[in-house]
Amino acid sequence: MSEQLAQFYFLVETGLRELEIDPSQCKGDLPGQWNLAFGDIIIGIDVWSIPEQNNKVVFQVQTALARIPEENVEAFYKELLEVNYIMYGIAFSMVDGVIYLKTMRDAHDMHHNDVVDAIRLCGFYAEHYGNQFVKDFNVQLY
Repeated sequence: MSEQLAQFYFLVETGLRELEIDPSQCKGDLPGQWNLAFGDIIIGIDVWSIPEQNNKVVFQVQTALARIPEENVEAFYKELLEVNYIMYGIAFSMVDGVIYLKTMRDAHDMHHNDVVDAIRLCGFYAEHYGNQFVKDFNVQLY
């Protein structure tokens, strides 16, 4: 682990401890990865650097929320876009037919409270909208 990334790992782990989560219990397979349960939701946290951009450090929190429904797909997409407009600090995205909630930012001016806020936002919105999408669109939660 580089010294540059160590300070950001420390910020993430400080934020996890503030949430009363033991960072050693949720470390991922690779350095800079943590996975934690927020109720039935698994939230992934990643920190990495981009060598092609002067080693810019990126912080990301995301969760796989649901599969695209088989019916009312257009209405579902419309709902995602309308909800994206009102959400704060996080957005829906889609990869391979799976809807994610995701926040990503440059980590250089980040504080541990930004980690806490990102985890809480991801968990809150995933729980709220996951339940709503099951009810309104019969989606399969991921």
